[in-house]
Amino acid sequence: MKPHIVLIHGAWQGSWAWNLVRPFLDAAGFDVHAVDLPAAAPSPAEEISLDLYAAHVGGLLHSLDGPAFVVGHSGGATVACQVAENDPDRVRGLILIAGITPPGGKSFSDITAALGEVRGIEGIWPYLIWNDDRTICAVSKQGAREIFYHDAPLDLVDWAFTQLVPQPLGGLVLTPHLTDERFGRIPRLYVEALGDRSVLLAAQRRMQELLPGARIAQLDTGHAPLLSAPAEVARIIIEEVARETMAA
Repeated sequence: MKPHIVLIHGAWQGSWAWNLVRPFLDAAGFDVHAVDLPAAAPSPAEEISLDLYAAHVGGLLHSLDGPAFVVGHSGGATVACQVAENDPDRVRGLILIAGITPPGGKSFSDITAALGEVRGIEGIWPYLIWNDDRTICAVSKQGAREIFYHDAPLDLVDWAFTQLVPQPLGGLVLTPHLTDERFGRIPRLYVEALGDRSVLLAAQRRMQELLPGARIAQLDTGHAPLLSAPAEVARIIIEEVARETMAA
């Protein structure tokens, strides 16, 4: 049976974020499933939450003929962690790329607030364009270029910007509920993005301190290696799946 790989995108994005990575995974013989979280489709802003996201991915996991490796990028890593907590028997391993992985009961905002004196810790927030009641926001072109995709080819940056969608606040402030008994028993790999301007390396490492237990890999990229280094992202995923499959 082909290993199942479930790919979860970050905020403002969609399954398209994996377009450059997916051909490598397909060629490796995996059964690849790139999800679109509900915020990427027309949904009332007040209905968007981590619980909704996790239930959406959980439904996919239960439709498969076996457990899957779950890969999350950025805020998609928070979703991946909650999915592992909710359905540990359906998750063979977690791969968290430039991941937002706060411990149970905390949000990424809690992490950045504690690191408030670190230059640039605010990441993408100054580049967001909000609606009048500040419930939905979009990423400015400057933010996309300077914070998310600064090390990707410019033509890809401009294309990715056109794909970004407005994000409800409930899809940004994600507070997971994790336990050692469920989430804690899932093997996981955290992939640091060393030049990240959105989730700064200081924040990545602080979250690893607060949620220990992951093995570490590194990419010398910005926040979106899915665009700037897709072959390297795929290599890490393929090697991790091989490692866990052999260890099983």
